Amino acid sequence: MEEIRRDISNYQDSLEYAPERLREVESRLETISNLKKKYGDSITKVNEFLLQTERDLLASENSGIKKEELESRKRALRNELGEIAEKISRTRLSVTRTMEDGVKRELRDLGMDQVNFVISIKQTQSSDGLKLSDGGSYLHNLFGIDDVEFLISTNPGEPLLPLSRIASTGEISRIMLAIKSSLSRIDRIPVMVFDEIDIGVGGRTGEIIGKKLWKLAQKRQVICVTHLPQIAVYGDNHYKVFKETSSGRTLSELSELKGEARLKELGMMMTGAKLSALSTQTARELKQSADKWKNQQKLS
Repeated sequence: MEEIRRDISNYQDSLEYAPERLREVESRLETISNLKKKYGDSITKVNEFLLQTERDLLASENSGIKKEELESRKRALRNELGEIAEKISRTRLSVTRTMEDGVKRELRDLGMDQVNFVISIKQTQSSDGLKLSDGGSYLHNLFGIDDVEFLISTNPGEPLLPLSRIASTGEISRIMLAIKSSLSRIDRIPVMVFDEIDIGVGGRTGEIIGKKLWKLAQKRQVICVTHLPQIAVYGDNHYKVFKETSSGRTLSELSELKGEARLKELGMMMTGAKLSALSTQTARELKQSADKWKNQQKLS
């Protein structure tokens, strides 16, 4: 015990009391505690934050160089974009006449031989636009530098005006049918809806419309709203829309017609509500003729 006492006494005599050092250590511990509260719950995470901050600072100091690199890349991309836009524009111009002739040919088949169809392609110059090989600078959007518009004149002597401004609902449907028919080999739109395409159309033209709609439907879904049996007979499926009143409410109903029910509806489309044996027979002959034509098309 005496030996242990002596050792403790010697150890105590060797200790040096330093109040300043104590305050320094306590301050350091407080700083570390604050850093952990703000930047992570461990010394390792605090050090990771420090390293990331140093990297960000270095990147900030080199931002001038980085900015110049980005500006150079931006100029290169705009030049490339200009080349692509110019190529697209030349391609559009090269096929414009072919498409115009194709649409006009389809319109003649649809009984609209007086309609003139022109594709307008224009560009707008801008100092902030894409620079092309001709030295000009043009506005651009997602589709390139061209403003493309379909212009029509429905009667001889009338000026060409935008399609959306002057055509009626039926005319728009038939013109769109002509456009889609001329583009049928390359158009990938999966569903097409033609509403009231038979307005102002006779039986002969209706038959042509029906055939063109059926051809379009071989590679996509075509839905046509029509009152003309010469068109309806070419549909692979025939639906009737009608209204019924139930519990004081009027509801629209949709019913698929098959067999005799379809022939009956086709006959009523010809003669109205009063169905006769003659109209039913005519509907049957019309359906047989359409089926024969469709089978021939499938074999050809």
